[in-house]
Amino acid sequence: MTHIFLTGQIQIGKSTLLRKVLAGMPGIRIGGFRTVTAADLEGAIGSVYLVPAAQDPPLFSDANRAAIRFGGSRGAVGHPNVFDLAGTAALRDAEKADLIVMDEIGFLEVDAAEFRARIGKLLDGNTPILGVVRQQGETELQQTVRTHPNVRLIEVTRENRDNLQPELTGLLRYAMNRRINSCGVLLLRHSGGETQVLLLRSGAAWAFPKGHIEPGEDEETAALRELWEETGRLATLMPCFRYETASARPEETRKIIYFLGQPGGVDLQRTPEAACRWVPIREAAQKLRFAEDVPAVNAAIRYLAERKP
Repeated sequence: MTHIFLTGQIQIGKSTLLRKVLAGMPGIRIGGFRTVTAADLEGAIGSVYLVPAAQDPPLFSDANRAAIRFGGSRGAVGHPNVFDLAGTAALRDAEKADLIVMDEIGFLEVDAAEFRARIGKLLDGNTPILGVVRQQGETELQQTVRTHPNVRLIEVTRENRDNLQPELTGLLRYAMNRRINSCGVLLLRHSGGETQVLLLRSGAAWAFPKGHIEPGEDEETAALRELWEETGRLATLMPCFRYETASARPEETRKIIYFLGQPGGVDLQRTPEAACRWVPIREAAQKLRFAEDVPAVNAAIRYLAERKP
């Protein structure tokens, strides 16, 4: 499951929970939309404005007034053209975000064909969505959300709403990490007349130290940080080497990027000696856990051969 949609009774706290989850993940790039109600029209309960999820404070105008709630028998009057214009604008390039917000999916957008089509495309995509879908109503879009194979539907109740935040945060971070590229270092040394590479224990086999790029990092910074965090070793990166490979997990869309490094600075040996091993680089491929990493070793061997005088 890539997407999470909250549902439940009216005023049960779905949007409040969504905001708490977002507040607990600072630094991530947010796309998508949210709806905000403002009591700014005489004779109406309030106007419903559709604003970009990252816009704070929200801006209100006729161009993004998506509906007017009157209450009683008059109910609410939706403006499909606003959903199609302001809504699709808020969802433009949403795939480039770390997380898409959709708060909320209900019945007001039933006649907004472009908006509904855009949501359908994002549901089929790999960028994680955190949304709210109204429990009442059986519109085509609501049914699409509830039954989509990429969606996990979670009901918010008075009994669970105060305890759901950690679970939701964990699920979303896992989904986001499946898309965020990882960077690592093939750390080399010359010992005993041969070139050796450092391996890190991974289960019953071995791998290269690597991890996800964090917000604000470039690839090289992430690679060196992961080397430090996982092994306690500092390094300087060798020039003109960058190798990109696919993740070993088929459900992930992220890439693994490797650099070559040479030891530099203080070695704190943060990991137990048994968890790290220097091996001749020409023997490394036989010990690696992931077959996808073998071409990186071969590329490093070619690089070293080309640098020999």
